[in-house]
Amino acid sequence: EAEFSRLVNIPVYYLTAMPELAKYAVEHFNLDNPVVIGPDVEAKFWAKIAAETIGAEYDYLEKQRISDREVVIKPKKLNVKGREVLIVDDIVSTGGTMVRAIEVIKREGAKRIIAACTHPVLVEDALTKILMAGAEALIGTDTIPSPVSVVSVAPIIARNIREKLLK
Repeated sequence: EAEFSRLVNIPVYYLTAMPELAKYAVEHFNLDNPVVIGPDVEAKFWAKIAAETIGAEYDYLEKQRISDREVVIKPKKLNVKGREVLIVDDIVSTGGTMVRAIEVIKREGAKRIIAACTHPVLVEDALTKILMAGAEALIGTDTIPSPVSVVSVAPIIARNIREKLLK
């Protein structure tokens, strides 16, 4: 954020919709004591933000990307048996990473799985693959219009304009 801002000589602000996605998931799917999981180490940051928002535990899976369309997710010792799980990521494009994460979490004994992403690109049959893998739902923001774009980023942007630019 700061480095880019210096490079272009304009203010740059980092915004995230993870708190709103986490709250939406808990409220609309009645999640009870969920654990938040990131499908890879990069998503650990998103999982932490979501978990802190809803007062939950969080963890992440270990992913190895084979190609643009193929990933391998390695299971870890997760505390998800019999629990409700919220999987969070920034972008879902082909759905490959999310599908593999859902499969691992199901094998670990999760009771329910809700998936969430900030940017639901959803190419080809990504949504179908995610639901067929075992997610009860996929929710996303409206940064990209899609059938799962249920959380608006407008309030996040407006709040940050008020807080950072109109002080």
